[in-house]
Amino acid sequence: AAQTIKGFAFILITSIGLYFIVRNFYRSSKKNEAEYRKLFKDNPHPMWVYDLKTLRFLEMNEAFLDMYGYSHDELMAMTLDDIHPQEEIYRLMENLAEERPTLQHSGECRHRRKDCSVIEVHIDSHVLEFMGRSAVLVIAHDITRRREAETKLRESEIRFRSLIERSSDGVSIIDEEGRIVYMSPAVARMGYSAEEVQGSTAFDIVHPDDVPKLKKALETISGMPGSLHNFQMRFRHRDGSWHDSESVVFNAMNVPEIRGIVVNSRDITEKKKLESQFLRAQRMESIGTLAGGIAHDLNNVLSPILLSLGMSRRMNLDETGRTIVDTIEASARRGVACAIDLTPLSASRQIAIRANPSSMALR
Repeated sequence: AAQTIKGFAFILITSIGLYFIVRNFYRSSKKNEAEYRKLFKDNPHPMWVYDLKTLRFLEMNEAFLDMYGYSHDELMAMTLDDIHPQEEIYRLMENLAEERPTLQHSGECRHRRKDCSVIEVHIDSHVLEFMGRSAVLVIAHDITRRREAETKLRESEIRFRSLIERSSDGVSIIDEEGRIVYMSPAVARMGYSAEEVQGSTAFDIVHPDDVPKLKKALETISGMPGSLHNFQMRFRHRDGSWHDSESVVFNAMNVPEIRGIVVNSRDITEKKKLESQFLRAQRMESIGTLAGGIAHDLNNVLSPILLSLGMSRRMNLDETGRTIVDTIEASARRGVACAIDLTPLSASRQIAIRANPSSMALR
């Protein structure tokens, strides 16, 4: 009897111990399951599980519902291809037909939300067993905004490059020591190729008399990021001739994409020639106006003299008087000749010196 009681006591104690062990293990398993489910449900990235054979959704988290706009019940009645645009279906089927590793980085693709808008996502997936089925766990990263930013940046770069490469102005970037690190295609108008110029210094192609001016400009702005400096200088063409240029120097050392001094130069050689011709024309016009005034004044002075000489010849003059009249008339006619010589320089070029017809006949 004693042995029987001991046997029952052992079994009872063992059963109680096993009960507590199993209970703790069950509670621990439930706790771990709840924690893992929480990691899935509360994950900030959209996640879902789909059946590998039927492609039906088996489970999804809140982030997926929020980003795609569907309800849980709606998605449970849908398949994977329902969230793909029509043009992406063929690519999806090709991907599913391939033998897939357990962990797969599917890359980038396009998905369609409930409102029919299309988003770009990066997909990573993992094959697993879920609720007794072969399934795939998927995590998606929304890269739509990044793609839009990249597109805008690419378009901006294309516009900038187009403006720089097609600009008639030469754009160059030099370092603080004057070495050329970039030159736009417009430099070809100087007779050089961009490859020839890069690596040399700007002082090599600037007129020796203008080198101090360029050095002073660089020293002035080198310590002031974002500052501008305007000046004119001469540069040597490939053919050896000197051309005038107007330059704007901008300190972009604090701009990470540039880290240099930007020099925007425009060849103003023809402009200088036109300005010189214009100033010469203005001077000639001033001289012509002055000459016209002088000729006009001479005409006013000489016309009465010649008229008086004509009347004097009708008088009975002795030999001495006629000699005096001839001398005065010769001098007056030389004055008329001078006035006529000034006529081409006058602004109107039409100044006429008219003498009395009767005086012109008196010689």
